[in-house]
Amino acid sequence: MNTRRWGVVLWTVFGLFHAAAFADDSAPLKYKLAKGDKLIYRSKSEMKQTQTFAGMTIENEMTNDSISSYTVDGVDEQGNFQMTVKAERLKVKATVGPLGDFEFDSQSSERDKSSIIGAALTPLYERMSGLVFQAKISPLGEVLEVKGYAEQLKDILANNPLGSQFSGGGTDEAAKQSLKELFVKLPGKSLQPGDSWDTPSEVDLPNIGKTKSKSSYRYTGTEKINGRDAAKFEVTNETSVSLDIDQGGAKITGTISSTGATGIIHFDLETGRIVRVTGNATLGGDLSIDANGMIIPLRNDQTVKATIEWLEKLPD
Repeated sequence: MNTRRWGVVLWTVFGLFHAAAFADDSAPLKYKLAKGDKLIYRSKSEMKQTQTFAGMTIENEMTNDSISSYTVDGVDEQGNFQMTVKAERLKVKATVGPLGDFEFDSQSSERDKSSIIGAALTPLYERMSGLVFQAKISPLGEVLEVKGYAEQLKDILANNPLGSQFSGGGTDEAAKQSLKELFVKLPGKSLQPGDSWDTPSEVDLPNIGKTKSKSSYRYTGTEKINGRDAAKFEVTNETSVSLDIDQGGAKITGTISSTGATGIIHFDLETGRIVRVTGNATLGGDLSIDANGMIIPLRNDQTVKATIEWLEKLPD
């Protein structure tokens, strides 16, 4: 990894906010989905990152705007939902320190494949913007299985370490973590205002390291969202990313941890689905770069803002 690429590491820590669901005050929590249901969600995130090393400061920014659909193909005897997940649209805009600006829009024919970052990321986003894979979700929201995700990215990520970092390693496990933004394993009991529960998670990220997190949820009551009754959940998150990146003659090690991560989730009581997620997070950590035996300390700080909204239909 040469010096021009140090500023584009560590963007795989966006998935800090996981969703919860609520049935009513008298029945155990479960999701209300049936064969033929098609859920459409729009996810937006904004990341700002500062990296300081060797007397230099690099500022990076990235925005992501994506729309995906989740179609229930069937429900098995255990009540598990067999789903087809499809990427519908994707827009990415980034400013990456000395590498400059990068943009991708799946609805545009313009493509950047000549710059260093464009050559690494444009093929990845072209593939990701058309991904279709299968998932199995339990009635309590546990993501039981993902099929067909990793195999579609395998050739794109081969000999593309930068692309691997921007896709969380491109594994089925990474796809599971993404689905947990909308589905989480629930406690299986009714909730009263003030009730809370935790969901821990550990994930290996190929060519990156390992993440460990705990999301804590608290049910606070109901309120109107777009004229409909919705349960409201407050979310806090603790996340650490242990990095072990070996790339291009340089190795980066250390830990990035959240110093504050909070969110709000709204769940439609009638339809039994998430309708809105908002979250903010700050992360930071001291890292070490081993560049051919020369040890360079690196300070990384970043903020993330994220929203997920249910759409009644695909936008025009």
